[in-house]
Amino acid sequence: MSGSSKGPVVHGDAESCVDRVIATVGKDIRLGLPLGLGKPNSFANALYRRACQDPDISLQIFTALTLDRPAISGELERRFLEPLQERVFGNYPELQYSADLRKGALPANVKLFEFYFQPGNRLSQPQAQQNRLDSNYTHVVRDGIDRGINVIANLVATRSGGDEETYSLSCNADIFVDLLPRMEAWRKEGRQIALVAEINENLPYMLNDAEVDRDVFDHVILQDRPHFDLFGVPNRSVTLADHATGLHASRFVRDGGTLQLGIGSFSDAATHALLLRHTDTEVYRQALVALGVDDAQEYRPFESGLYGCSEMLVEGFTHLMRAGIMNRRVYSHPSLQVLANAGELSDRIEPDMLERLMRTGHLGPAIGEEDFRALQRHGVFRPDVGYEDGKLVTPSGEAVPAYLQDESSLQLIREHCLGEELRGGIAIHGGFFLGSPAFYQTLRELSEETRTAINMTGVHFINSLHGQETLKTLQRRKATFINSAMKVSLHGAVISDTLEDYKVVSGVGGQFNFVSMAHALTDARAIIVLNSTRTHKGRRTSNIVWDYPNVTVPGHLRDVVVTEYGVADIRGKSDSEIMAALINIADSAFQPKLLEKAKSAGKIERGYRIPEQYTRNTPEHLRQALEPLRAKGKLPRFPLGTVLDEDEKTLLLALRSLQQKTGRPSGWVQLAQGALLDGRAGPEHRRYLERLGLERPATLKERLLQRLIVMALNSHGA
Repeated sequence: MSGSSKGPVVHGDAESCVDRVIATVGKDIRLGLPLGLGKPNSFANALYRRACQDPDISLQIFTALTLDRPAISGELERRFLEPLQERVFGNYPELQYSADLRKGALPANVKLFEFYFQPGNRLSQPQAQQNRLDSNYTHVVRDGIDRGINVIANLVATRSGGDEETYSLSCNADIFVDLLPRMEAWRKEGRQIALVAEINENLPYMLNDAEVDRDVFDHVILQDRPHFDLFGVPNRSVTLADHATGLHASRFVRDGGTLQLGIGSFSDAATHALLLRHTDTEVYRQALVALGVDDAQEYRPFESGLYGCSEMLVEGFTHLMRAGIMNRRVYSHPSLQVLANAGELSDRIEPDMLERLMRTGHLGPAIGEEDFRALQRHGVFRPDVGYEDGKLVTPSGEAVPAYLQDESSLQLIREHCLGEELRGGIAIHGGFFLGSPAFYQTLRELSEETRTAINMTGVHFINSLHGQETLKTLQRRKATFINSAMKVSLHGAVISDTLEDYKVVSGVGGQFNFVSMAHALTDARAIIVLNSTRTHKGRRTSNIVWDYPNVTVPGHLRDVVVTEYGVADIRGKSDSEIMAALINIADSAFQPKLLEKAKSAGKIERGYRIPEQYTRNTPEHLRQALEPLRAKGKLPRFPLGTVLDEDEKTLLLALRSLQQKTGRPSGWVQLAQGALLDGRAGPEHRRYLERLGLERPATLKERLLQRLIVMALNSHGA
């Protein structure tokens, strides 16, 4: 499939590509861009600039997760973040449509439609809120098609092999793979469309479904090197509460099962818990005992391993692969998967392989071409065997009926068509990836064997059981889907993306898909993780609430909710059981009010009391339980690594403590008093002050900032 029989047009700059695209599709442009990392920033900016210059152009942009550098507020934050941003983002070019959107300066002929925001980034941007698309991840292709997308542009990786150059969708196979069949149909219908690839040599080259022929694209932008740096997302620090939540969630992950994880500190904490369980089991058990888990001694290292099936290939998955945990392979034919699940699939292709595959009930005696291609991909048939009109064509050219109940045909197939070794098993299916610079480097340096075991593919395959339902069900055995939320109501409804006034924080993404899938699979669980409380402007509130005006996942799809204080397993429970379980994992400061509300509504009997073991749900009690393990280095603040050096880690803690204190009405007064009493700089503070450029304050403001940071450092033992 290509725009012309001669292959794509290669451009040395984005501007010439924009000229050709407009000449092809006209001035009514509906541009589809991938979410996150895979945006071709040079092309997107050039097309946006052209629309700003020419009001006759109507440009509609359909995308999600536009990546902006963090906004800096305050002098101390600026001094800390600016050097860090240079290390993390390098020469990553800002997307101009997003910059203008933040300023309320999008021209009238440009509209931006996004189905997922960088969390919290668009709350104060009315245009973004008004044009938000409320789509599940699996519906995005449909909704984009309905809106008439006619230009699709991706950032791609490339490499040469012999005389051929191949492209990889790399970080964003998620939507493109699902769109390709529709693109082919549109071309046959004569529709004017343009597919654009912008090459960036910094992208990791991913294999399998992410690999596409260069002729898929109409236009290729190959600019002079160096290509722009990838957008890095620094790993967030993991609090003791995060670690507790990750430990509780990890208990649901079963050996030989399937794992999906979201992004953020909860994901890092859960990954670290699984690594502890496998490599330092006794410490893992100690941590569970400290959290009051009764069956801690039952947990063992992984033997069969895990298979990753996650719309986002998170950084933690590479750590799990390296530790030998994420090594369970899945296969693209149900008969192979049945044998794999039963532990009866060896690396060698034995002479009786076809009979064994038939006995699974998923391979008939007459082998169709689709079955043949899938089995050949996994080495069951030799790569030089062909298929033609219901017959296998041997390397010598002999045609053998592909009918396994004919003994003579079966014998010829055994002798001339069977391969030698099983291959092509997949350890991870992912749709997109986004992470730290170290994560990208890890992916670039993967061995070919490990790279082959990762399949970046369409989100519809990952997030849905529809299509290949039998195969997906076999692959996703004992699945654990772990996703985070903002709040959970006492009815069990999950709130993950929207505030009370309907302002969207992020988006639904794939969360609903995975929760729904967990209920469709017979042995899967959907784990919702969240902090029990939130502190904003010095005010602490509960994230376990009585009700909420909108929800992401309705209460009837409730399953498992986890906070730092424990687990509420609420699938199939009555209303009173659900509410009692959720109150049990709420912070004790808010339990009485929640319980009284449930009693007043007649949902919990008047005589009910919270069990004694749940009445100590306090940050202090949690700190006492887990701080000894943190002191030993077993629960680190950055379990998956960080771009911060040791001094910056300490400064980060100090700055966060100042931020929390200034959120209270009396915060600045208390800080000023503390700075006067405990803000005198000493030799032990010098390296921190040098990092912030405050070692020699020249103004009254700088002297005050120096005293504030010294006071905060002292409070953290620096």
